[in-house]
Amino acid sequence: MTPPVHGCLAPFVVHPAAFTYKLPDNVSFAEGAIVELLSIGLQAAKKAAIRPGDVAIVLGAGTIGMMCALAALAGGCSRAIVCDLVQEKLDLIGGVQGVTAVNIREKPVKQVVSELTDGWGADIVFEASGNEKAFEGIVDLLCPGGCIVLVGMPQRAIPLDVVAVQIKEARIESVFRYANIFPRDSTHRIGQAGCEALHLAHVSVCRGHQGLRGSRERRADGCESADCAGSLTIDLSRAIL
Repeated sequence: MTPPVHGCLAPFVVHPAAFTYKLPDNVSFAEGAIVELLSIGLQAAKKAAIRPGDVAIVLGAGTIGMMCALAALAGGCSRAIVCDLVQEKLDLIGGVQGVTAVNIREKPVKQVVSELTDGWGADIVFEASGNEKAFEGIVDLLCPGGCIVLVGMPQRAIPLDVVAVQIKEARIESVFRYANIFPRDSTHRIGQAGCEALHLAHVSVCRGHQGLRGSRERRADGCESADCAGSLTIDLSRAIL
């Protein structure tokens, strides 16, 4: 639920059947909670219109930023450059194949992107932090004809350098949660990024990680080990396309 509507932290709740999905027995509540967040990443990847081999930047390594990175890789990106100030979050997502984690306290994002793309720029920038400072020079990170996907929600209005956007003929897309994603990414069809997302959730819960929060629940197979990843699979190619 979303404010001002009260949430579902109650023993019983009345909820529309059309928006209710049953979790398989082998998926914990913590892992199931990630599916909703993964849907936001899938929606962002869909709006980005990813082409095979694209290079993506994700500004913000919160839970939704991580889901954007996983969805981008599943959608065909060859690399996802994830940027944040908190090293603990970067350590978590940095272990995923295809992810380059960047601590912007140590190195400017623009410099990293220039080095990794031979000065060309990234094809896609997912702004997932909602931080106003993230918009400063955001167009400079793009290659000509690139796309900015607005996922995070700033608290105040953000100035936009329209001329910079025009010079690069950049495209701007926006995301407000998701639309028609659950029926396609839900619990009976999950691909590689879905497994990565569930694994991150499971490891996070078992280790008490602050980047991804959730209730520690015993899985149906009795496993509580951080080495045990979810066996759930989602067909992300269908979800994104």
